[in-house]
Amino acid sequence: MSLSSKFARAAVAATLTAAGTAVGYKLTTRALRGRYSFAGKTCVVTGGSRGFGLVIARRLVRAGAAVAICARDADQVRRAADELARRGEPGRVVGGVCDVSNREDVRRFLKTVTDALGPVDLLVNNAGLISFGPAASLTAQDYEDSLATHFWGPYFFTEEVLPMMKKRRSGRILNVSSIGGRVPLLHGNAYTVGKHALVGYSEGLRMEAVRHGVYVTTVCPGLMRTGSPRHALIRGKHEAEYAGFKILDSLPGLSCSAERAADAALEAVKEGRGEVIVPGPFSAAATFHDLFRNFSLDLLGLLGRTMPDAPGPIGDQVTPARRGYEVETPLTRSALTGLTQRAAVRNNEV
Repeated sequence: MSLSSKFARAAVAATLTAAGTAVGYKLTTRALRGRYSFAGKTCVVTGGSRGFGLVIARRLVRAGAAVAICARDADQVRRAADELARRGEPGRVVGGVCDVSNREDVRRFLKTVTDALGPVDLLVNNAGLISFGPAASLTAQDYEDSLATHFWGPYFFTEEVLPMMKKRRSGRILNVSSIGGRVPLLHGNAYTVGKHALVGYSEGLRMEAVRHGVYVTTVCPGLMRTGSPRHALIRGKHEAEYAGFKILDSLPGLSCSAERAADAALEAVKEGRGEVIVPGPFSAAATFHDLFRNFSLDLLGLLGRTMPDAPGPIGDQVTPARRGYEVETPLTRSALTGLTQRAAVRNNEV
């Protein structure tokens, strides 16, 4: 037998062994974890009044869960809670105003939830703050706000519900991070820092909670069409930064629907998996970044050269942040962004 034939056979054998091991691992761990059902469970979704959080809440209501949502805008919470109540059973939806970065707000909201619906079975830490702009245009407050929302918020909620989950030896926590928590985002440094912190916290928590029957899942979506660009905080050259973000967010293939991402995240929760990344191109990007980190960072550096420069400071102040809806242009309202604009209407983002 030639050397090449031996090599080919060895390669095939190694591939089959790896595939068999992966399948066996998946079947074994699934059997150990059991199949989780949302029916009859009490589920809390932070940032559930619009966008991805609202889509997840709809899915949970449809699955027969009692759902509590919170956000900072009272009108948005009311509209979302009314919609969810119409979709579900009477008395099984709670909406409340809550700043996730304020621990007393978190405690007050969760007391309302448990009084009305009972102990929390599933916690979805989804509240987020999207911000974009060159690092030179960011302030310390931008980083503090990102950490307050993306790390401290999930931490405060988890600290309140986890002890009871451990006591019951049952529970699920879904932490909604971002591909920015796995791969640094160009002109998204403050956002990246907050989401990286959440990934680290979520993965560390999972290792210790599992012994108590509690499974922590991290979802890292890439671009998904929730309609959220309208509420993003934009620094630097506002119109150029926003146009690039909104157009990319609308491209089929590169972005996915919020409904598809929610289904993937909740399926991972049911199976007790540690992580899910959607859509597919971003999962590949995260794997590439893990395997070839230096090369990946060099490539991102080259892409960074194509991004808009930071404008000079205005006096002693950097350029002010503006919301996406404040810097709309004919381009960002064109057919190029149609999918995102329709998602904004559908998901309470307008």
